[in-house]
Amino acid sequence: MSLVMTVFLMPLADPAAIADVDSQITRIHWEVFTNYKLFTPEKAVGRILSMV
Repeated sequence: MSLVMTVFLMPLADPAAIADVDSQITRIHWEVFTNYKLFTPEKAVGRILSMV
């Protein structure tokens, strides 16, 4: 299931589901930085920290 589908199908009242989506988003940002170098290290860390 794609991340977009997960976001739209998850129950909004379930904190565990929200935390899981947050961790997936963080992982994706880090993978995009490390694998594709689309963000500077500062930008990647800033985006990740802004989600916590």
